[in-house]
Amino acid sequence: MASTPASSLLSKEKLAGWVPHFQDLSKHVSRFNTLTASVQFLREELNSGRLQSTHIVEEYQRSICVYNEWLGAIYQLAPGAMDRARELDSMRKKGQILGPLHGIPILVKDNIATPKDLGMGNTGGAVALIGSEPNGAVIVDKLIEAGAIIYGARTFGVDGLPQLVKLSLHTYAEDWTGATVMNPLGSSSGCAIAVSAGLAPIAVGTETDGSLVTPSTRASLYTVKPTHGLVDITNIIPTSARYDTAGPMGKTVKDVAELLNVLVNHSKTDVPQGDYASAMTTSWDDIKVGTLDPEKWRMSDEFVKPVPQATKDILELTKAAYSKVQSLAKSYHDNLPLRPLSDFELDGRNATQTLMVADLKGDMDNYLGKLEHNKVKSLEELIEWNKAHAKEALTD
Repeated sequence: MASTPASSLLSKEKLAGWVPHFQDLSKHVSRFNTLTASVQFLREELNSGRLQSTHIVEEYQRSICVYNEWLGAIYQLAPGAMDRARELDSMRKKGQILGPLHGIPILVKDNIATPKDLGMGNTGGAVALIGSEPNGAVIVDKLIEAGAIIYGARTFGVDGLPQLVKLSLHTYAEDWTGATVMNPLGSSSGCAIAVSAGLAPIAVGTETDGSLVTPSTRASLYTVKPTHGLVDITNIIPTSARYDTAGPMGKTVKDVAELLNVLVNHSKTDVPQGDYASAMTTSWDDIKVGTLDPEKWRMSDEFVKPVPQATKDILELTKAAYSKVQSLAKSYHDNLPLRPLSDFELDGRNATQTLMVADLKGDMDNYLGKLEHNKVKSLEELIEWNKAHAKEALTD
């Protein structure tokens, strides 16, 4: 039987699997602005009774149906999200609140395994993993316990060819970057696009090397890359267990702080009394700040489309922000010296990437070997499967 291109498995909305249908998309008046709504805003609306979780889930589903066709940020939606919302609304009416995310919809990156009962796959962008059944990630359990509604999974990479597929084909191509001019850059780009474009209030992404920080920065979001080991990465598709971590991506510092509090293993770190958000104050009295030369330490032209006026504006705004911080902070140090990237090379190659590539085979073999109903059980088998099903696996 001839292979079917992966793109043909998606709906008009660029979604795999279940798709919600609304007859009045063009005429519907939204109950709130999904583009600007923060978790804090949604929580206040829920507490006041002005909104229910079912309303919130519906509005984001509507936004996805309208815009994901063009953005391609979300890969799949959970069929049971609305049932979960009704359950949490019922609990709220009885005064039962599970946690800080009670009734708040959240999307996770497609390399974070979700429980089977959510009805979503976990592929990391690899067609070969469609139909496989991993155990749910530990951090997903924590989100559910905190009352979150996991209603979909973000595209693992929005550069046309999912990053896991690229890694599995180019295991020994250390200079692969995966960047395109339309990509915020990094495998958590789908997360960044979805939150920034109002398809989700907040997200959980992952990072091996830059995949939280870079797309969040370029999509005007806030994020935190947790210290390695503070967030349990069990049942997250790996690149390198030496570096992999997961973290929040959101529109406000408070949202990110509150989600971080849910994600971290509290036995491995000292969370401020109350939670991370409780440490937020308006005082700069004890804050010391150091900055880099923005003209020297900027995104390489390899990863951006240079626009002279935009570059000039960015530099001016960055320097203005530095001046503001200098006037507020306890101490300020500009143009801090950093060791050049060449200091981190081994035999002329980036040492970090060399380690990542070296780790990939063993870590991926360990993950794939534990999956149920899976076509491949090792990275080598995944590479061979992709080669044999190129039309199906390698999307355009």
